[in-house]
Amino acid sequence: MTQDAIVTRIINNDMAEVVATRTTACGSNCGNCESCIFDDKVKAEARNLINAQPGDRVVIASKSSRVFSAAMLVYVMPLILFLVGYVIAY
Repeated sequence: MTQDAIVTRIINNDMAEVVATRTTACGSNCGNCESCIFDDKVKAEARNLINAQPGDRVVIASKSSRVFSAAMLVYVMPLILFLVGYVIAY
């Protein structure tokens, strides 16, 4: 997964802080889903392999497998634990 970001500061020689704009799942029609109550800017630390400087526009990438692993923890694990608890209580 890739996303455009802007370098805000250099942390050390090989790390930088970047700010990316969060996109909404509803296609930015916030009147329907009310997702605009959250800040649309996301700060992250990224490896600075290209020696980018503050203000530079960069493309950041993350492994999709990490995103899916996090989604599994948030959505699937509670369901599994609920079913295990239900079976034990029965």
